[in-house]
Amino acid sequence: MDVFDELAARNAAAADGFVEVPMGPDLDLVVVTCVDPRVHPTSTLGIARGDAFVMRVVGGRVTDAVINGLAMIFAMKGSPQAVAVMHHTDCGTARLAGELAWEVSAATGRPAAHFRSIAVVDPRESVSADVRRLVESLPDGTPVAGFVYDVATGVADRVA
Repeated sequence: MDVFDELAARNAAAADGFVEVPMGPDLDLVVVTCVDPRVHPTSTLGIARGDAFVMRVVGGRVTDAVINGLAMIFAMKGSPQAVAVMHHTDCGTARLAGELAWEVSAATGRPAAHFRSIAVVDPRESVSADVRRLVESLPDGTPVAGFVYDVATGVADRVA
């Protein structure tokens, strides 16, 4: 069985007790976080299906694409949602601060400086920078907070 057969089997099991969830989210919340499989909002923040929109991006960084996605969510919902940004300890993007930036640059054609700028070396610093970017980019009064999730302890500290 390959990984896609495994996904189909897991979906069949999940669909067995499926209950439809209305379009929400119940918490009027968007969570922006990393793609790292150790950092899933359902377990790290106790968010259930239907509670929040979740945007996952490498490093959990607030990019132009994230800001555009938030604008679309706000337009669909008719009002701004609260936005939580969560970075984490031991993030693989820290390697982008070094030689890996050159490798990714060569593979994508984008400047190495771009990849260095999104490296999460100090998650408290990077999440604070992303919160500032959101406050400057989103409609006035949009609630924004930043969290750092510790992959060794399971604790998410609010830092911004």
